[in-house]
Amino acid sequence: YPNVSPKVHLLYPRGLSEESHQQLIDDVQQRLSDNVGMPIIFDILQYCADFILEHQHSSSLLCPICLCPMTAASVSVTPCDHYAHTVCFDKHTEYTRKQLGEKLMARDFKIWREQQASLMKIYERQKEKGGIIDLEEERKKNLITEDTVHDAESNQQNCLESGLQLYKYTN
Repeated sequence: YPNVSPKVHLLYPRGLSEESHQQLIDDVQQRLSDNVGMPIIFDILQYCADFILEHQHSSSLLCPICLCPMTAASVSVTPCDHYAHTVCFDKHTEYTRKQLGEKLMARDFKIWREQQASLMKIYERQKEKGGIIDLEEERKKNLITEDTVHDAESNQQNCLESGLQLYKYTN
């Protein structure tokens, strides 16, 4: 290279129809034979990128789910470069999730359930002994509401009525 034309292999033609893939191979071979003796490898790479960008949303592609031709407006692309109608892909995803959920529910989780039951006994024992702090109860413990203000006023009134004096300290 460049005196000898390089051999180019186009692998994994994602998003291209068979016809477009073959056309790309033919075009690359033609460019290579026309430019023998010239450094052209970067031009070939750029041509391939442009060709794929132009032809990957071709209406000649079929949706792998419904097998109907795709239009550019309704196409979803997965991270692994699979193309499908958005509606078909959404339905397929929903169906697959439902099917997996049913399979999981049908499984026997006997060991897991036994483990959860034994752990629940330990949890209840710790809770009874005060070893578990209930965060909700702790929040409510120091929460001042209208009821707590009213209770404080009534306690102050009860103290005054019983003859106890409250002293206020002022600075």
